[in-house]
Amino acid sequence: MSSHHIIREDQEPALLIMDANAISLEKVNELLEWSPTIIVCEDAIEKVLGWGIKIDVAVLSSLTLFEDELSNQQPIQFLHAVDKNFLDESFKFILNKKYKSVNVLIQKKETLNFLQQLNSAIEIVAFCKPIRWSLIRNNVFEKWLPAETQIYLYPNLTYRTRGLTNELKVVESGLIKIEGRNDYWIGEEI
Repeated sequence: MSSHHIIREDQEPALLIMDANAISLEKVNELLEWSPTIIVCEDAIEKVLGWGIKIDVAVLSSLTLFEDELSNQQPIQFLHAVDKNFLDESFKFILNKKYKSVNVLIQKKETLNFLQQLNSAIEIVAFCKPIRWSLIRNNVFEKWLPAETQIYLYPNLTYRTRGLTNELKVVESGLIKIEGRNDYWIGEEI
């Protein structure tokens, strides 16, 4: 990190890893550049430990799981996910710590439904192979994109676009605009 960047505690996005296979390790390393708080759910712990990175928070169905494997991760915080509700427990932690944004590695696109219901004060970006999903809360998405870029919307919604074909592919390089009636997710391949 160059000397002119100053980051205050908990201002960088937290990184919640529910599925360690959601994106490549190269992409994970890009998310790690700003030293986020790393929260890992039970199903991803073994793979994340294999990456050799420090886990800050482990979300487990039983607090005795991975006791030996996580002993060298101190200091580490353990969260108990009652009924294996890992996502809910993780977000209670994230919201209580007052993070402004979070990157989430998920397995199923349907998880976006839960994420959308969360506190509107937090910015959420979800990665579900091979797509980076951004939650659009102000109902308008504008971004410069190169020609032929494929865009995805979730859920299917009524929208107006400028600069896209009906298949949501960028016609020519430039600013695209999508307006929805409600909050929605926009996806871009990574």
